[in-house]
Amino acid sequence: MRLTLLLLVVILSSGPAYACEGISYKQEKLNDDAVWSPYLRRGMKYFGNKEDKKAIACFKKISDYEPGIANIRIATVYHLRYKSDQSNASLRKHAISYYNKGLEYPENISVSFIRTQLKKLLVTLSTEEIIQLQISTNGTSRYNYFNVGLYHLDNANPTQALYYLKLAANDKYWPAKLLLGQLYNPALKYNTAFIPFSKDLKKATYWLKKAHTQAPTKMLERQLLHLEEYKKSLHTLHEH
Repeated sequence: MRLTLLLLVVILSSGPAYACEGISYKQEKLNDDAVWSPYLRRGMKYFGNKEDKKAIACFKKISDYEPGIANIRIATVYHLRYKSDQSNASLRKHAISYYNKGLEYPENISVSFIRTQLKKLLVTLSTEEIIQLQISTNGTSRYNYFNVGLYHLDNANPTQALYYLKLAANDKYWPAKLLLGQLYNPALKYNTAFIPFSKDLKKATYWLKKAHTQAPTKMLERQLLHLEEYKKSLHTLHEH
C-alpha cells in the first residue's frame, strides 16, 4: 500500500507536460492559442498579483517554444520591480542579463524595443560600474561588450561604442552585428542617435550580411533590401 501511494505521488509530481503551478494546459488553452499562451496568461496573472517567483516559473515554461519571448518577459519582471526599488542592484543585474539573453533569439522579438529598455537600465550605472563592466571577466563577455557599446552609443562616444560593439560582434553576438550595420548605414543618417557615426556603405553591408548569416530573419532581409535600394538610388543620381 505504501509503495502504491509512493508511486502515485511520483506520477502526480511528474504531472502533465503543460502544467503551470497546478493549472493544466487543457484547462487554459483557448482556440487558436499558441502552445505557450496559457503559460503567458498565467504568468501575467501571477505578476499582476506580485507573485514574481510564480510568474517567472511560468515564463520559463515558454522557453521551450519561444526562448526570446520567455527571456524578455522575465527581464520585464525584474525591470519593473527595479523601477520600484532602485536601491536593489540585483534586480537591475537580472533584468539586464535576461534582456541580453532574449536578444540571442531573433524570432518574434523587437530588437529596438529591447535596446531601448537596456539603455534605460545602463544609464543608471555609475562610471565606476561601467568601467568594471568593460574589464569584467564575470558573466558572458559578449553581453558585457554589447552593453558597454550601447552605453557609449547613448553618450555619443563613437570610438568607444564601435570598439566594444565590434568585440561583441566578434564574440558571435548577432545584435551587435545588426547595430554596427545600422550605425554605418548612410540610409539611416537621420536617426539622431546615429548622427555622430561616420557612414560607410561597404561596412554597413558587411555587418548587416554578417548579422543575417547568423540570424536570417525577415527584419534583416528588409534592412538589406533597403540598403540595396539606397545603393541603386545613388547610381541613378550619379547617372543624371
